[in-house]
Amino acid sequence: MRKEFSPEERKEGFLEGKVALVTGGGGGIGWGIVTEFAREGARVAIVDIDERQSREVLSLAEEISPGHYFYRADIRDIGRFEGLLDRIEADIGMVDVLVNNAGVNTPHSFLEMTPEAFDQVYDVNVRGHFFLSQEVAKRMIAAQKQGVILFITSVHQEVVQGHPHYSSSKASLSMLVKEMAVELAPYGIRVVGIAPGGIYIEKRVEDPGLANDEPSVILGGKNGIPRDIGRAAVMLVSDYWSRHITGEVLTVAGGQYLLPASRETCRRLF
Repeated sequence: MRKEFSPEERKEGFLEGKVALVTGGGGGIGWGIVTEFAREGARVAIVDIDERQSREVLSLAEEISPGHYFYRADIRDIGRFEGLLDRIEADIGMVDVLVNNAGVNTPHSFLEMTPEAFDQVYDVNVRGHFFLSQEVAKRMIAAQKQGVILFITSVHQEVVQGHPHYSSSKASLSMLVKEMAVELAPYGIRVVGIAPGGIYIEKRVEDPGLANDEPSVILGGKNGIPRDIGRAAVMLVSDYWSRHITGEVLTVAGGQYLLPASRETCRRLF
C-alpha cells in the first residue's frame, strides 16, 4: 500500500527525490512538464529526437534545480529502450515516473490517408510508448518500486478532429491507461493520463494572457499554456495528491468542447 502523507509530512517539493523520464521533453508541452517537475524536486531525463530544443529546455531546468540530463532517442526505436534506461539509471537512478508525452500528427483526412502517414503516427503515439512503458514497468516490478506511468493523450480521444489516425491513436492511449492500471495495480504501480485541449506552444510563454484566443474555450476564451499541463502532471504523479488515483484520464482544456461545435469550428476542422 502506498504511504499516506499528512500535511505536516509534506516535503518542500512534491516530487523531491524522484527520477522522471519525459519523452518529447524538448517540445511545447514537454517543456511545461520538465520545468514544473524540476520546480518540485525531481531529476528529469529529457528524451527527445530534437537535440537543439531539448538542450534549451535542459538549460531552463538547470536554472531551476540541478541534476537533469538529455538523451537523444527516437521513440520508434524500441530495440534501444533497454540501453536507454541503463544509461539513465547509471546517471541519475531508476525511473520513478515515466511521462509518455512525445506525439506526432500529419494533415491527412480519412480519404487522404496513406499507410506511411498512419504508421508514422501510430509508431510514435502508441507503439513506442507501449513498449517503453512495458520495459519501465518490468524494471519497477523487479525493484519493487511503486512508480507512476503518465500518458499525455488529447481531447481528440473523444472529439472529432479531422485527422482520424491521430484521434484514434489518442483514444488507444486512453484505453491503455485503463488496461495497464488493472494489470499493474497489484505491484503498486499507478497509471494515469492527461487529455489536453488546445495548448499554445508557438513560444515558451508563462503568462496565460499571451496564449492565442480560442472561442471554444469557455474558461477565458484562450488556449492553455504548457505550464497548465505541467502542473496537472505534478498533481497526478505526486503521491501526496494522487496516491489513490489510477486508471483515470484528466481533461485539461478550459471547458473546451463542452458546448456543441459551431459551424465555423466545423469548417476550420474540415
